[in-house]
Amino acid sequence: MKLNSYRFFLFSLISLFAGSISIFSQAPFNFLPVLFFSFPFLFLILGAENFKDSFLKRSVRFVYFGSIFLYGYFFFGLSWIGSAFSYKLEFEGLKFLSIFGLPLLLVLLSSPGWLITTLFWGPRLQSCFAIAFGVIVGEYSRSILLTGFPWILFGHSLSFDDRAMQISSIVGAHSASLIVVLFSLTPILLINKKTIFPGLITASILPLLIFYGSTRIPDSLNFSEKSFLLVQPNISQDVKLSRDSFQLSMDKLINLSSKNQNADLIIWPESALPVLLSQDDQIRKHIMESIGGGSSLLTGNIRIDENGDYKNSSFLIHENGKIISSYDKVHLVPFGEYLPFSGIIKKFNFLKVISSDNGFSKGLSFEPISTPIGLARILICYEIIFSKEISLSDSRPEVLINITNDAWFDKFSGPYQHFENARFRAIEYGLPVLRSANTGISAVIGPYGRVLSKIKLGEEGAIYSLLPQRITNTFFSKFGDFTLLILIILCCICFRKNLMREYFNDKK
Repeated sequence: MKLNSYRFFLFSLISLFAGSISIFSQAPFNFLPVLFFSFPFLFLILGAENFKDSFLKRSVRFVYFGSIFLYGYFFFGLSWIGSAFSYKLEFEGLKFLSIFGLPLLLVLLSSPGWLITTLFWGPRLQSCFAIAFGVIVGEYSRSILLTGFPWILFGHSLSFDDRAMQISSIVGAHSASLIVVLFSLTPILLINKKTIFPGLITASILPLLIFYGSTRIPDSLNFSEKSFLLVQPNISQDVKLSRDSFQLSMDKLINLSSKNQNADLIIWPESALPVLLSQDDQIRKHIMESIGGGSSLLTGNIRIDENGDYKNSSFLIHENGKIISSYDKVHLVPFGEYLPFSGIIKKFNFLKVISSDNGFSKGLSFEPISTPIGLARILICYEIIFSKEISLSDSRPEVLINITNDAWFDKFSGPYQHFENARFRAIEYGLPVLRSANTGISAVIGPYGRVLSKIKLGEEGAIYSLLPQRITNTFFSKFGDFTLLILIILCCICFRKNLMREYFNDKK
């Protein structure tokens, strides 16, 4: 029997509700058990289909209900982005567009995953894998298309426990999503006599992850003799944008930086000062003389290159005030730092407000730079969420340095979600992460993803520490998401008879 209007409307609401509550599995809530309700709800809705329908009709329904599920997830998980448009009056109208439009865009980018779910759908156990693979393919799709947005992956919900996160050292955050979704569908397997045994296996996933993590994380870490100072000035975005804020910001940064004069490297956040440091020798000298102690400074700043293009950059400044080296941000934020399809958008008068700024030009090099504490891969803000890009450099760094300004997003969930990404990068590559954020969360993260020291969101302070040493290359750092491909191939082999019968022989 086909879905009547009432049933269709009810299923749509349930799908939206299930996706919406799924966000509680992410930071700052970290309540993983909510997925025991959301994914079984989705399974039951998809399982209520009439399987005599053609593959095309079934795929349309799967894409629809799966997209409704994800829309609720993205809507409540990313609504904080709207706060970034509160600082310019002319951008107020874009707040509505970002809150409702971004989830829709991400749903469209994720839709290929639900076609995979349709393809694999079959008996109960196979259907659980079908949902898991559909989610993963969707996440992978939105992580690549239109420069990518691998934010709030379901695998990130493992951040509730340091030990559970360690599986990402083998499979990475993307494949961890597959594990999380299969674990979440355990109730569906346990309520059926034929799938109780597979249900017991999926139920053991989380305990096994925690056991593996407890054996992997050592009792103590090794530290080098190099030291650093992370600075969090906690300057609100409205103050940063004020024309009169320069002196206040500089004084606060200097005061926090001069509290410990033994650090080899001082790290300031992204766009720390509203001035072009590369063009002002006197200010650089004043800053370094005021800090004293023979430290070097790594700070985020804007620069203008020889072609007149603006770059979101970081500078390594010697104690004498000279710029030793720099890094230009490679992966820019669409609509935030540059305008995609600007040539087309500028033709429409009603979109003139978002096409009025020139934006930034992207950098060209993924290579780490040499700093007083070792070879460091600089990741400015958004770049920390892209796992693959860390492996694009020829040399393995000794540390990842993430400088960011999350003040745009106030104290909503965005800064917490951003912070958890940094922890996953540490585990995936076995590298320490030093994170300096303007308003937080700044932290020293060890190579196993554990937070060694941090400054909370909305607080002012500085962290002095020796540098945690990197560990040996992880499995993921060597092979990347290759494990995901292996899992998909194994699944195809295991279910090949059902797939052949369903789609080639047209038999039940």
